[in-house]
Amino acid sequence: MIDWNRVRAVIFDMDGTLIDSMHIWQDVDEQFFARRGMPVPQGYQEEIAHLGFRECARYTVEKYLPQEREETLIAEWRELSLHRYTSPVAAKYFKAGAPSLVRALYAAGKRLSLATASSEEFFLPVLKTGGVADLFSAFVTVDEAGKNKGFPDVFLLCAKKLGVRPQECLVFEDNLTAIRSAKAAGMQTAAVSDGQTLAHHPALRAEADDFIEDFYAFLKQINSEEKIMYTSKLSLIETERAIREIKTVFEDALSQALNLTRISAPLFVTRSSGLNDNLNGVERPVSFEVKATGETAEVVHSLAKWKRYALAKYRFGVRFGLYTDMNAIRRDEDMDNLHSIYVDQWDWEAVICREDRTLEFLKETVKKIYAALQKTAEALCREYPALDNYLSDEISFVTTQELEDAYPELTPKQRETKYVREHGSAFIMQIGGRLKSGKKHDGRAPDYDDWKLNGDIVLYYPVLDCAFEISSMGIRVDAESLVQQLNAENCADRLEYPFHKALVAGELPLTMGGGIGQSRLCMFLLNKTHIGEVQVSLWDKATEEYCKENNITLM
Repeated sequence: MIDWNRVRAVIFDMDGTLIDSMHIWQDVDEQFFARRGMPVPQGYQEEIAHLGFRECARYTVEKYLPQEREETLIAEWRELSLHRYTSPVAAKYFKAGAPSLVRALYAAGKRLSLATASSEEFFLPVLKTGGVADLFSAFVTVDEAGKNKGFPDVFLLCAKKLGVRPQECLVFEDNLTAIRSAKAAGMQTAAVSDGQTLAHHPALRAEADDFIEDFYAFLKQINSEEKIMYTSKLSLIETERAIREIKTVFEDALSQALNLTRISAPLFVTRSSGLNDNLNGVERPVSFEVKATGETAEVVHSLAKWKRYALAKYRFGVRFGLYTDMNAIRRDEDMDNLHSIYVDQWDWEAVICREDRTLEFLKETVKKIYAALQKTAEALCREYPALDNYLSDEISFVTTQELEDAYPELTPKQRETKYVREHGSAFIMQIGGRLKSGKKHDGRAPDYDDWKLNGDIVLYYPVLDCAFEISSMGIRVDAESLVQQLNAENCADRLEYPFHKALVAGELPLTMGGGIGQSRLCMFLLNKTHIGEVQVSLWDKATEEYCKENNITLM
């Protein structure tokens, strides 16, 4: 039996385990050998089941087709099979209950990896159509590992990428050779029934820690016996009370640390003012016509620009500033565990002097904000002992270029996750400009943050095994950096907006500021698995079904 107390990470095979691909490859093999006037050799599929494409080609050439080249075989197999994996209806290949098991394990806080003899162009489209691709923290192929599944290397590399010890891993496999390799790596194993491996079922039952004939039945069994399904640590009413405490404690700590005064803020601004935040430049604001003025108003995306106007209007002095509640609707947001179309955050802004426009001053401010986060977490855990404080003792600092240099093979989000897994909380600096690779780490509007003096506060969140952005902030553009960044993004026409004219003319103060996610902070401190547990929003049917399947109560 599986010892779930040891399991921190789960490694899935794809073909034969998550998806039923037996008929795909039977058809491919029949077509392939028929083109050569041959039947499929007896036992051929069983012989190659644990091999990668290149090893399979080498084996086939050596044993059956010595006159052919390996590259020719690989290209032909790809031509015969790829269209099935990339089909819009490829989700039909998933075994019944497989996506539900993946989602349940993810919701329960298990780190997920795929270990496959396939390649990304095959496995990624299938996982995407099944709606589970984003739940995996790592993908490892036998080609990357350097050895097939007759060796433990591919499984050990999965554990390394997930940041866990081999003995903390559970491997789902349908192949007996692979099961033995996973066990040799020191991992627990769950053998999955598949039509292609019927002859090995007795051995699989005997050697694996569990044998699965039906994913739905397996999921029901482990939920009743092992209680692996996610369960909130607080009731719904306790959650509401805890949210209020978080907001009270954090607002007080933040305002004291940064000399901030709370003020009122707009829900919408006119389009012609240029005050709305353009974010990455592609998000559409919610807009409406105002009958009385004839103008078009837009619900704010953030208050980054408006706050500089407010600082001048209220005549705040240097090293003093404001904070406010910002509520926004981001209609184009892709919904997931961390993202909603409703955004609520503390927007803050403070006046600085020119001498403060340095990385050192930025870092000192970040440390003050992090201390306010720690104070809030400590107060909450005293009130609710069931909660865990996942904040690291200190926050580290790293630039986006340093991340690219350290992990060039990873995507920006993967770099963030890998870094915070190893270092804990981090302030990732200098976001918006292009890196040495010519790519951006992430998008930023060119007319509020100075891209050399900004960053994100990112926490490591073990509940979802991810980098968890809690705040975007920075020292704001001055006249010089505004013009430079607008020109770099080919949007110098914005200089005609009132806000931009005032900034260039020196009519607005030099400032720094940012936004701190209210629901994000509550989700993190309350150890929740979905942001819908701490805010009321609208959700699509897929999200509602996912939450229902995984014992997640949406507000």
